[in-house]
Amino acid sequence: MNYGEFEADFKRVYEAAGDGLSTGALKAEILRLRQLSETIEDPRERANAGYDIAMLDHLVAHDDDPEPSAIMLVAFGAYRRASAMDGTPAERIARAETGIEEIERIADRAAPDEQASIAGMNESLYMLITTFEPSESR
Repeated sequence: MNYGEFEADFKRVYEAAGDGLSTGALKAEILRLRQLSETIEDPRERANAGYDIAMLDHLVAHDDDPEPSAIMLVAFGAYRRASAMDGTPAERIARAETGIEEIERIADRAAPDEQASIAGMNESLYMLITTFEPSESR
């Protein structure tokens, strides 16, 4: 399997979660996606699938929280754009760095109780960047 095939399935689940998929159904979908991700041959693509699954895990962990605020939804959108799979490694690094800056600006505008959650999205973007940087530059 390649990431493109995985991503199509992930997007379907992500959109269903936004449309009110039950927590139980989402947990089942996450398990299925996790199993699918293990069949992705390329290690970098498999890592990216892991980041996508982590975002869904985050949704489940906060399922009993109130509906996400408008600013949280904006932050999720920025994260998805920043972690997109298309482009060269240099383009992906640049997009992730731009996303980090955008997410930081969004977090600065958020209510105090949402700032840490929004800023926390940057951790996986930092990890994404390190997968593309040569190990001697780390």
